Amino acid sequence: MAQAIYIGARKGSILALTWDRVNWQTGMIDFQEPDKPITAKRRSIVLMTKSLRAELEAARALAIGDYVVHWHGKPVPTGLRWSFSKACTRAGLTWRPTPHHLKHSVASWFAMDRVLIDQAAD
Repeated sequence: MAQAIYIGARKGSILALTWDRVNWQTGMIDFQEPDKPITAKRRSIVLMTKSLRAELEAARALAIGDYVVHWHGKPVPTGLRWSFSKACTRAGLTWRPTPHHLKHSVASWFAMDRVLIDQAAD
């Protein structure tokens, strides 16, 4: 979950991310899948923050497959509804957000920090 809040990408982009698109030398994460065409919902290249890098390094140490987010080494095919709901319960939330709320939260934080809309979209 921490990765999603640091990245601010769509759920599908995060679930499809493989380790070969995480460039440790440049600190960049490329969410564009090599075999998928670029659409209006383009997938971006994101610079790792120190906090995100620490989260990814910890995840990489435990990884048993090609996917950054996985279940027993296999990609998570459809979503995170059950695990996200459990995390919300453990956090003591009184309302039920969805994983997409994380993306909107990041966009709101960018707006509050007066980040230009073109930069925030990337």
